Amino acid sequence: MSFIVSLVLLIRLADAAQGAWVSTDSNVQVPRGEPIETATPLNRTTHVLAEFEIETAMRATLGKSKSGLQLEITAHSREVLPEGEAEFPLSGAAKPSPLHPETPVLWHGYWKTTDRQRVPIWARVRALCPRPAVRLRKDAPGGTFLVSSLLEQVSVLDSALRTESHESLAQYEGKVLRHFAKAGSVISLNEIADPPLVRRNTMVRLEVISGSLHLRLSARAAADGRAGESIRLVIPGGRRQFLANIQPDGSAILHVAMKTSGRPASAQGGGTDDL
Repeated sequence: MSFIVSLVLLIRLADAAQGAWVSTDSNVQVPRGEPIETATPLNRTTHVLAEFEIETAMRATLGKSKSGLQLEITAHSREVLPEGEAEFPLSGAAKPSPLHPETPVLWHGYWKTTDRQRVPIWARVRALCPRPAVRLRKDAPGGTFLVSSLLEQVSVLDSALRTESHESLAQYEGKVLRHFAKAGSVISLNEIADPPLVRRNTMVRLEVISGSLHLRLSARAAADGRAGESIRLVIPGGRRQFLANIQPDGSAILHVAMKTSGRPASAQGGGTDDL
């Protein structure tokens, strides 16, 4: 027992004489109790893409003109990214539904790193804001001539990603509906058209041009027509219809090709036997 105690004392004395150093390898010694530092590579700062970063970028893209803007991120990419910031150009957003503006749309953007690299990111977003619109006060069949008493200006909640300009009553007054619409329906510019210059079954001033020959007469319209359109006309008492081009003043022009013999060969869209 005394031998073991003596051995322990000798070890402690040896430690005290060496200054409490501990060896880490055959050539290096560090003080006892100090942490041993090892060479480790510096890690680049990274983080997971956050929802608030996406929303901030989207609001910056849509601008201050979108008053009352409502944004809801329903899903987004969750890559671990280096330091940088999100950008969502308007060109990356899918076209919103014309009937269901509340449906979330896919919006592609990118993460711009501090060293100017671009990493693709995406988000599915519901973006809504109020906009002026035009609504019908009464049921209106297709072809209805729109007047102020049929229309009212309202504010509706629509997709903030819609690029069409704001609509006013002045854009609709004097136009005609392309199809039937119920009272209370919000109508859009693609549902209206300019009124026809020529109405079906009305008489039209017609000018027939064949070479140096000009002939002026009256013809009956077989259909409605607008400036620049070709519609079918018929000479009163005639049997056949022919196509003539409607002019901005409501008249029509028919060009007839000539044969080498000097007789009319044909008219645009039909024969000239009945002219």
